[in-house]
Amino acid sequence: MPISVGCREPIGGNSINKRPQVSPDTWQAGQTACHPTIALRIMGVPMKYNGEIEFYIEEVNEKHAISRMPVKSGMLNPFGTVHAGAIIWLADVTATVLALGSESIPEDGKGFPLAINLYSSLLSNQRSGEIRAEASFVRKGKQVSVVRTKVTGNNEQLLAEVTTTHIPVK
Repeated sequence: MPISVGCREPIGGNSINKRPQVSPDTWQAGQTACHPTIALRIMGVPMKYNGEIEFYIEEVNEKHAISRMPVKSGMLNPFGTVHAGAIIWLADVTATVLALGSESIPEDGKGFPLAINLYSSLLSNQRSGEIRAEASFVRKGKQVSVVRTKVTGNNEQLLAEVTTTHIPVK
């Protein structure tokens, strides 16, 4: 199935709307390519990604948890911005820390606040600096807890809103 890409120079298709149809399998040498898979094939770069994530839990109390994560080159996507998975990961970990609270989890994992649903709205992104997540309860229950996590970047720019639902592992 063709992938719709927006390019400065058309690859073919309708040059009026500048949204040509191209896929990694039908790309021809010499064409301008905006799709990241095609761009990587053009450059002869293997499509392997390796990165690291480092984060800090700054504060946890009964109402909220706050964490920070420095942006590192290994967490950037092919466009040079933070990979959405890294943003969502930080939100999920921060929400889980809040849902866990002061509980200690035995080796069998019983009581761990397992996320059973995660809804995210990715609103912006950044290339460097630090990302901050603040999680707070929407509902704290014995069997079901709902946590909303606000993820912000440089200059407190809102990057994502993430809502997770947690249940204790039995």
